[in-house]
Amino acid sequence: MDEPDEHNFWTNIDASDYQDRWIISGKGTTRDMWVGLAWEGIDPDRPFTLPDGTDFLDLLSEGRFSSIADKVWLQADKKGRMEDVLWTCTMSYTAISTRLVKALKKFTPEGIQSWPLEVRSKRGEKLSDDYHLIVISPTASDDSPVRSFPYKDLPSASFDVTSEVFDHLKEQGITGFSAEHGLDYIKTARENEETERDWERKKATGDLTDYERELLEEERQLIAEAEAYDRENPRP
Repeated sequence: MDEPDEHNFWTNIDASDYQDRWIISGKGTTRDMWVGLAWEGIDPDRPFTLPDGTDFLDLLSEGRFSSIADKVWLQADKKGRMEDVLWTCTMSYTAISTRLVKALKKFTPEGIQSWPLEVRSKRGEKLSDDYHLIVISPTASDDSPVRSFPYKDLPSASFDVTSEVFDHLKEQGITGFSAEHGLDYIKTARENEETERDWERKKATGDLTDYERELLEEERQLIAEAEAYDRENPRP
């Protein structure tokens, strides 16, 4: 997949594609549990890299997660409520309850791969065995009842569903997630993109207030620190 234009992704997207869809994600409030994928020997400075040097996101996007599913678990990085959609700290994969997996597979039985994973505390104590990591088919059609979101061909922490699926979840009493109508989501995302474009224009022209110049200097310092860290800690 080509790298998306970070300042025009939502501006260029066809909003009509979301007029009958809902965006589902974890709540991620201070009261909710936040989890991260973990395994023996994990390097906290490289949370995506397996001991053999493989990036686990590559395994997800290439449909090879089964090769490590029995060697990993979900670690509770922050204690809290365990809802139907868990907030994943890296925002790059979806972890949902067993009952939500069953509800989604009713509409697309062949379109979702799922692997049961234990939820453990940082000390290794089992907190639950009622959650699954899921991957939604990257070849799902535009009108598929369940799709990965926002990039249909890459795993992420969110997914979108048709109104029919959304109504079914409510009828089944499955409410442990955050939901926003697709058009409302896109409207807000486009406004945020316009703000980002305006900021980039101001940086390019130098037409900044004193406060904005301070923000720009802080931004540059953060970038420099991140680049220095990457140089000192190269990926294998």
